[in-house]
Amino acid sequence: MKPYAWLGDKLISTKDKTVSGKKFLRGRGLFETMRVYNGSVFLLERHIRRLIGSCAVMDIAPPKFNLLYNAVVQVVYKNKLSSAYARLDVWKKKKGAGIFVFAKSRRFYKDKDYKKGLRAAIIYDERQDERSPLARVKSLDRNFYTLMKRKAEKSGADEAIILNGKGNICEGARTNLFIVRKGKIFTPFVYDGCLPGIMRRAVMEIARKLKIKVRQKHIKPVDLFSSDEAFLTNSLIEVMPLTRVDNKPIGKGRAGVVTLRILDKYRSLVRENYK
Repeated sequence: MKPYAWLGDKLISTKDKTVSGKKFLRGRGLFETMRVYNGSVFLLERHIRRLIGSCAVMDIAPPKFNLLYNAVVQVVYKNKLSSAYARLDVWKKKKGAGIFVFAKSRRFYKDKDYKKGLRAAIIYDERQDERSPLARVKSLDRNFYTLMKRKAEKSGADEAIILNGKGNICEGARTNLFIVRKGKIFTPFVYDGCLPGIMRRAVMEIARKLKIKVRQKHIKPVDLFSSDEAFLTNSLIEVMPLTRVDNKPIGKGRAGVVTLRILDKYRSLVRENYK
């Protein structure tokens, strides 16, 4: 965490003892993690609008858009961050909502990682409840997703693939999933239990700009294993090839052509808009 953060309605020093423990974050709340490019937060407006829209699910009085926007911008600016990540937390209080924002530099994946891709493991014995409204918000309670990821890591994987009660793939523990078959892109329905990810939506828009057909569908594990390629998305990892699942190669076991086209277009948009 950098020297300055935002708490409530003002910028503060992180040396404040109230911030160091962050005990105020325990409870009913939401969060957003965002990527910072050249000092600007990528798709900040969309992140804030998703969070505000999720407040109703958690019975939280939604903070004003301008307050949240200013809080994130001020923290990134005050800490003089260029390439970094920022996090916005909002939680329920007796009166109104608590707000906390921090940002810091971090190591992101390198080009060699995107060439190699990530490995995943499907978790069969624990399922996402696709009927729960909590499946479609970024709640501060991440215990279920943390457990899924730890199970995957014990098998040597980088990410967990989560199934819903009907056996359909809904998402990764920290990512949205896409598969590619015969040049077309598919991703799970939101009502299958996946988070409506900011990068998920951005990728679908990019695919359409590239004239690549993209649509939502019910995806079973067999569909993943029979796909030509697959990739994972979130705001921090961008568009990451998924090359092995349950120790089996996806497609040729390396980053696919369609995946790399999406990644390349995404990065060109970043360069154009965040110079």
